[in-house]
Amino acid sequence: MYLFANDSVLDFYPRFGFRPAGEQLFSAMYKPSLPATEQTVIRKLDISCREDLAFIHSFAGQRLPVSQRFGTSGTPGLLMFYCLNVFGEDLYYLEEDEVIAICRQEGQELQLFDVISRREPDIHSILSKLADSSTTQIVFHYTPDHSGLEMSSTPYDSGLFVKTGRGFSFAGNMKHPATSIA
Repeated sequence: MYLFANDSVLDFYPRFGFRPAGEQLFSAMYKPSLPATEQTVIRKLDISCREDLAFIHSFAGQRLPVSQRFGTSGTPGLLMFYCLNVFGEDLYYLEEDEVIAICRQEGQELQLFDVISRREPDIHSILSKLADSSTTQIVFHYTPDHSGLEMSSTPYDSGLFVKTGRGFSFAGNMKHPATSIA
C-alpha cells in the first residue's frame, strides 16, 4: 500500500507501519535527432471547450499506462482532475502521433508530465515536436522506460509513504506518474 502525505502529517503514518519512500525525478539531455516536419500539427486543447473535454475524457478512458515499469491504469477520473485543475494550459494533441501530451517549457527544460496514448508512443517523434529550439533537457514526471534516451535521476521528495509486508518490498528508483497522485 502507498499514499502521499502532506507536510502536516509526516509523523502520523509511521505509527501504522508506513515508511517514507523516496522517488526519483528522471531527466535526459536533449538534442534533436529527428528533423522537424512542416506538416506537424499540434493542437492546444482548451478545457473550456466541451468538445476538447470530451476528447480528453475519451483518451483518458482508453489510455495505456505511461510506463510499463511503473504506471497506473484505470484512473481516468484522476487524469481529468489534473487536466481541469492543474494542467489546463499544458494540454496538447499531436495528431500524427495520436497522443495527448501534458507538458510545459520552462527555460531550457521541457517538463513532460504525461503522455496519453492508446498505443505505444514514439517518444522521439513526440519530443521532436514538443521541444523548442532552446530545449536542452527533458524532465519526466513519471518513470520513463523509453529506449534511446540516456537517463539520469535525482532524488525527489514527494511525501510518498509505503507499507510493505509478507515478502513484498518497494522497488524504488521510480517516479509515480504526476497525473495519478491522489
